[in-house]
Amino acid sequence: MHYSIIPNEYIFRQPQECGMSKIETIEIDGLKMEVERMDDKHFKIIRLITTDPGSFLIRKYSPGQIITRVYSLEKP
Repeated sequence: MHYSIIPNEYIFRQPQECGMSKIETIEIDGLKMEVERMDDKHFKIIRLITTDPGSFLIRKYSPGQIITRVYSLEKP
């Protein structure tokens, strides 16, 4: 049983129907965050996933910021 003021159609819809298919969780500098993929290299920070209050003071990782993913090759 589910009681909520939010309509069931909104809660139980598929991720691609509400635009959530572009949202993913990544980790940068040891900080987990939920981001929205804008293109192959750019992401918009949606929210931070941490219990450390100091992490929310880091301006470059505040929600709404655009970050760029840089790919690197690791040596074996």
